[in-house]
Order: sequence, then C-alpha cells, then structure tokens
Amino acid sequence: MKYFFLKFYIFVGFLVLSFSNCKKNDYQDQIAKSSKDTSYRYFSSDAQPVLNLAKDTNFLIDGIQHHLNIEVKTHNDFIVSYNQIFTEGDSIIKEIYKGFDCSYIFTLYDDSNHLIFKKVFHKSDFVDIISLDALAQTNAILPNFKGYYNKFDALIFDINFWIPNSDVGVDCFVMINSKGDILEKSMSNYHGGCGCSDEPTLSEDSSSFLTCYKYIKASPFKSISLEKPNQNIVSARFLSNKYTLIIYEYDSLKLKENATIIDTEGNLIHSFEYHGYYCTLDHWVPMTNLSQNQTFYLLDHIDEEYRLLVLPKTNPTKTNTIPIDQLQKDTSQINKVFFELSTIVKSYKFNLDTTTNKISIAF
Repeated sequence: MKYFFLKFYIFVGFLVLSFSNCKKNDYQDQIAKSSKDTSYRYFSSDAQPVLNLAKDTNFLIDGIQHHLNIEVKTHNDFIVSYNQIFTEGDSIIKEIYKGFDCSYIFTLYDDSNHLIFKKVFHKSDFVDIISLDALAQTNAILPNFKGYYNKFDALIFDINFWIPNSDVGVDCFVMINSKGDILEKSMSNYHGGCGCSDEPTLSEDSSSFLTCYKYIKASPFKSISLEKPNQNIVSARFLSNKYTLIIYEYDSLKLKENATIIDTEGNLIHSFEYHGYYCTLDHWVPMTNLSQNQTFYLLDHIDEEYRLLVLPKTNPTKTNTIPIDQLQKDTSQINKVFFELSTIVKSYKFNLDTTTNKISIAF
C-alpha cells in the first residue's frame, strides 16, 4: 500500500510540475509576442539650455502710468512627457514625447512700483487647448503684449507654441484684467494643417475682440465659441460692429451653407454656400473690403465657374453673386477703384466705378 501512495504522490507531483512549466512557457510566449508586436517611437525636443527672456513696457490705465514685466523661463529639470499608445495594423505603437517645461510670467506694477499682480502659467495650463504631444515639443517663446484695452479693462497677450523645424504652431489668446483675473485663455489660431490663421482683431468701436474660435464682448463681458462639432473653421472676420462672418469648411452632407453671419450675441443672421477658400498650410479667403461703397467682395467658385460674391457691410443679408464671365471689360481709369482677388490657380483684377457702383474686369 505504501508503494501505491508513493507512486500516487510522484504522479501528482509530475502533474503539478508539468502544469507549472506549461503556464511559465505560456507566459514567456506572451511576453515574447508582446515584445515582438510593440514598437516604440521616441520624440524628444533638443535640450534647450536654461533660458530666461524678459521684456519691460510702460502703458497707461486711466491716465496712470503702469509698468509691465513679461518673462519666459525654461526648466530643464522638469520634463513634460506624453505617452501615446495605438494600434497600426497588427502592431502596437507606443509613441513617447519628451521636452522641457516653460513658465510664462506676467508682473504688473503701478506708478509707485507697488505690485498689482503676478500671474504664472506653465505648459500644463494649456493642455485644454493644445495636445500634450505638441506641448512637449514646443520651444520657449516670449509672449507678445498686444496692449491694454480700456473697454475690457484688460491686458491682452499672444502666447505662441511652435514645434521646432516645422510649420506647425498654435497661438493662444490670453486676456487678464487690471486686477489679475484671467478673463480669457483660448486658442486664437492654428498653423500648419489647413487651420484658421486670422489674427485676433478688435472691432471698429473697440467693444469686441474676434479670434478664429471666439467672439468676445466687453460689456457685459461674454465669450462666445464659434466652433461647431466636427466642423473646421476657415476664417472669422468682422464685417462691422454689428456683424461677423464665420466661414467653415464646406461639407455637402453636413454643412452646405458653410458661411454664416452672426450678430453681437452670437445669433445666426444669415448663411450661404461658399467654396472660394483654399489651403497652403493655412486657410486663405480671397476677400477685400472697399470703403468707397462699404462692400466686401469675395472670390468664389463652383467647379470651374468663378464668381464674385458681393456682401454689403451695412446689410450683409443681401448677398449677391455675379458670374465673372458675365462681367464687362473696362480699361478706363476715370472714377475707378482697382482691386485684385486670387486663388492658387486663378487671379482676377477688377474695377469699381465709384459713380455707378458697377464692377468690371480690369486689364
């Protein structure tokens, strides 16, 4: 009997050992397979030496002199990193981005050199605006002070994030009031991927600011987003103090009337179809404003048919299109205003007769 139990224990031990070896081999196979199927791509910005750039400027608030100091500092001892994992075919790709952090420092003093506020931003403060992989790669650039705007009681800055040796960059619009409160911090334009590249603009009456993505009112303060789900903005332009033109990418299924006009509350006033924009790294709209008749003119086309879109400044709902092949040719210069509109492949020269308000082709 004791030989039976001895054989039984040996048999059980053999099974346990075999099972353990099988599990170990399976685990090793999984490790080998995982290592084989995972590829690593490393992106690291060049180690920038410790940098400290500063600029001082003076300006008036309610007639009182103020002093502003702007600084940007790099921190090579604090690394911003970002890991991204995704599949590519049958492989797992892991991208690892690394770069240095920056601090952007804004310090305001009154005329007695007393501190009013000191605001410090880091790259991490912009993750809601710019992807981490891009932030990790960007260089340190000294912010640009756009000025103090009385109706907003605010200082306005551009903070630029550019990836070295590339055409890719993002500009951020930052508005800080005279007490140090952040009123606005958002993307103003995007470069390098057919984004909107219009510069932030102040309305003629200084009551509103317009960026590619926001309409910002002074009184009462209000920040209105211009973005639509899954729709890229091509351009955002003031037409007047009352009206703003926003052009989105045309989409025959989702957004046919891709050009919209809004009022100062962001309400839609008018919309129409527009195809005339084009892209060379950024979006561009062939457009001009003639003060002589208070009218905007946009070059448009559908397929190979080019036309002139007429947009009255005071009543932009009364849009009108004129096929260019129906315009007469006029070589005279009397009472004429000359303007030119171009795309990548086409360029047209026009005359406006200031006495008749008639448009003709110029030569």
